[in-house]
Amino acid sequence: MTQAVRNERLAVRQKLIDVYNEKAQQLFVELPDSYSSRFYLNPPEEWSKTQNGFSLYAMFELFAAVPNGHYEGMLIYDSSGALVYPIVDSNINQWPEELIEPFQQELKGNLRKAIEQYEKAAEQTQSETTRYKARLWEARCLDKLDRKKEAVALAYKLSYPANPEGMDSEMAVVVIHSRVFLAGLYEKADDENFYYHLRRILRNGRYNNEPDDPYLPSAPAETIIWQLNKMIDIAQEAGLAEKLDREIEYAKKRINAHFNSIEAAEIYPDTEGLNKLPSRAVRRIEPRSDLYGLKFYLEDKTILGLISSEEILEVFAEGMKEVQDDTVGVQVYDNLGQIVAGDVNFVGKPFLTMEAGGIFGDFEVAVYFRDNSVFENAASRQAAIYIWTGVLVAVLILASGAIATQAIGRQIRLNRLKNNFIATVTHELKTPLSSMRVLVDTLLEGNYESEKTATEYLRLISRENERLSRLIDNFLTFSRMERNKQAFEITAVSPIEVANSAVGALQAKFENNGVDFNMEIAKPLPMIEADKDALVTVLVNLLDNAFKYTNEDKRIELKVFRGNGFVCFAVKDNGIGMTRRQVKMAFDRFYQVDSSLSRRTEGAGLGLSIVKFIVEAHKGEIVVHSEPGKGSEFMVKIPSGNSNPEERI
Repeated sequence: MTQAVRNERLAVRQKLIDVYNEKAQQLFVELPDSYSSRFYLNPPEEWSKTQNGFSLYAMFELFAAVPNGHYEGMLIYDSSGALVYPIVDSNINQWPEELIEPFQQELKGNLRKAIEQYEKAAEQTQSETTRYKARLWEARCLDKLDRKKEAVALAYKLSYPANPEGMDSEMAVVVIHSRVFLAGLYEKADDENFYYHLRRILRNGRYNNEPDDPYLPSAPAETIIWQLNKMIDIAQEAGLAEKLDREIEYAKKRINAHFNSIEAAEIYPDTEGLNKLPSRAVRRIEPRSDLYGLKFYLEDKTILGLISSEEILEVFAEGMKEVQDDTVGVQVYDNLGQIVAGDVNFVGKPFLTMEAGGIFGDFEVAVYFRDNSVFENAASRQAAIYIWTGVLVAVLILASGAIATQAIGRQIRLNRLKNNFIATVTHELKTPLSSMRVLVDTLLEGNYESEKTATEYLRLISRENERLSRLIDNFLTFSRMERNKQAFEITAVSPIEVANSAVGALQAKFENNGVDFNMEIAKPLPMIEADKDALVTVLVNLLDNAFKYTNEDKRIELKVFRGNGFVCFAVKDNGIGMTRRQVKMAFDRFYQVDSSLSRRTEGAGLGLSIVKFIVEAHKGEIVVHSEPGKGSEFMVKIPSGNSNPEERI
């Protein structure tokens, strides 16, 4: 037995390893390989090529700064290995010598004098950047002089230059400051262009085919971050944050991508360190960073796409979900041996390791058993199987005998139910027929004292005939229910007409037997979609039951009202009531509270089962409240639907 258990343990281990090895091969080799395509850059041929080659900033925007992009930043190097994105920020605070004197005039409050000197400096300077700074500070003076339209026109011209691709980085810094200044002018003037200017800059796109483009390929990354943060602050202060929600989210994505790019540029300022990284392979860029890099080439450019650890986790998440269970766990290690996915607290030895596929070839997948006793447990279970096999055989024999006994008992109960039903039906049919026969024979023989007595006998015959007809109708309805042949004609029905028709059918019976009957109808009531005759049958059955199961002092109520999307019909009596067990069984077919043949009430126990069938066919519900000796209340709730017209009868 010991050797058998040992062999069983080894067999179980090998089976588990084979199963999870096949799963892991498929999910961690083939799946990551298919995911690799999301990180490949294939820019469209129609991309405009500038004098410097591909539009580098457009490349960054398309692949690293859009909400659905898979990169979280990007480094771009030219053919000489120099970093061309992100661009190091220029110093906007550099003071051209020509602008010192007009700026001093501006500080003294001599704004018109300052404007003249700014204009003169702009005309005489040979530096395009100095010219832009002079015009921007001139716009600032115009704003201080409350010459808003002139300030806006000049700031707009500076914000959207004719040739953004051709400017250098220092010039781009001045343009960006012009755009932030223009946003402030728009806000103060409550200009309708304020919203569109913010949207254009935050999204870095044109709208409505505007000729102006916010795209600045040479803009330094830090200045772009400053611009976007300022525009977000302005939008929030102006109460436009909700309206510009998508644009702000886009801008935050760009800010994060620029930050990541700046961080990575400090690690790889040129391609010298980057040359150590293999192409088309994801690598963590340094141990302390959460960023991963994927190096590839495009035209004459070297590109390092930056990928977040969350993106890496998403790649492996599907495979981990399919492989992990209560028995095994999965850990994924990057090229530096750091865990990027899986339980970081597990320190055991994996039973399976493999390289991931595609661009994640330097990543290692480790599959381990959560509990090393799994083999012993499995082997012990197998040994237990040997021991318990005999016990199970004995149990099965006993269970088979119990099932056979149960089946025989069920058959006996069915036969008893069948016999009771036949006896009940025979009794219920025979009683009215016998009564009518005696009365008819009496009338035929002339054994009556007066015409009044003859009339009374005829009424009795009519009542017994009605009783017999109701009994036969219930049997026929039950038969159609069993064969699913019951059909309803659904039309718009007045709840009041249903109640009146049901009461009319039993009014003579109630009056002749001294029933204290009361009907309350809450108005107005909506029309209901129903079969009128079927609902009348429901109420007649409930009212007739209330009559049958009350004693000499009979008090019966019928209330019709509206509540919670339903039209409710409530029938209440002061009869014998029911226990909880009887309430649960009341709607069973052929069930009667008093099932003896000597009972005072007639019927075959089908009335309430028919009521339930009709109510449920109308998508309604029936609720019962009853206590022994305190009477019962049956409430039928029929959906009022979308019927807007209300009865005002």
